[in-house]
Amino acid sequence: MKHDIDYLITGGSGLIGSAFIRSLPSEVSVVVLSRQEPKTVTAKIGRKVEVISSFTQIPAKSTIRYCLNLSGEPIVDKPWTMQRKQNLRASRIGITEELAALSRTLPRPFEALVSGSAIGFYPSSPTTTFDEASGNGEGFSAQLCRDWEEASTHVRSDRTCMLRTGIVLAKQGGMLQKLKLSFGLGLGATMGNGAQMMSWVHVEDAVGIIHLLFGSEAAAGPVNMCSNSPVSNREFSDALAKSLDKPRFFAMPAFVVNLIFGERAALLLDSQTVTPEYLNNLGYSFKYSTISEALAAIYP
Repeated sequence: MKHDIDYLITGGSGLIGSAFIRSLPSEVSVVVLSRQEPKTVTAKIGRKVEVISSFTQIPAKSTIRYCLNLSGEPIVDKPWTMQRKQNLRASRIGITEELAALSRTLPRPFEALVSGSAIGFYPSSPTTTFDEASGNGEGFSAQLCRDWEEASTHVRSDRTCMLRTGIVLAKQGGMLQKLKLSFGLGLGATMGNGAQMMSWVHVEDAVGIIHLLFGSEAAAGPVNMCSNSPVSNREFSDALAKSLDKPRFFAMPAFVVNLIFGERAALLLDSQTVTPEYLNNLGYSFKYSTISEALAAIYP
């Protein structure tokens, strides 16, 4: 392994991390922390990277220019048992604490750290629009995001950005992959009354935003990574059904969503209208500004 590393990335085989790595020039050196086999990680990413299973494998006196910290087990996939909640915290906050410990052993801080979070940081509201200055919500998801962001402040870095990420839209992976089967069979449904607002971002814009944050020397603090055009769950469901050329007949009542998903139902029923105020001020131009454009690019 080289002692001069361009990017150290956690969560590199995930939806955003792998897309970001593929966008980097081949000559850029990338080290990925993963618990998976190196061959599996490389196959998922589709690019040659150095895979480590522990930060202790990084040679002493290494210099690491940038760090992208997106580690975290999927939050919706499994019921939130006590053990599951511990795993969700360990895979986010625990890894970030390990990253902070690593940073204290390096000869110099990272030039920039871009670290994960989510719009779950904010409360649920049918009327309020949240920007980066808005306060924190309550419940497990909000506390998870708050603690994850707080942990990132202990990493030695010249500047740190916290990505409060919306629903990421991509053909492979993420929410759309889960929804495509039911919608493709004509069984797609709105959740609850369908009025709850969804703040989203296309994966290509997510990659572009991360590049912008690494490249902008003044960028720091929380960043809402979502488009300027949030939609209701009903609007999203209708747009997805149209993109797949399938009808959308059904609505799943809120009590059914709660029965099926338990505490996780908040992720599906909460309403969060989030605006990317910081990115707008930074001058980022979204490639996909409407849900129709985003879905048309994914399902042409």
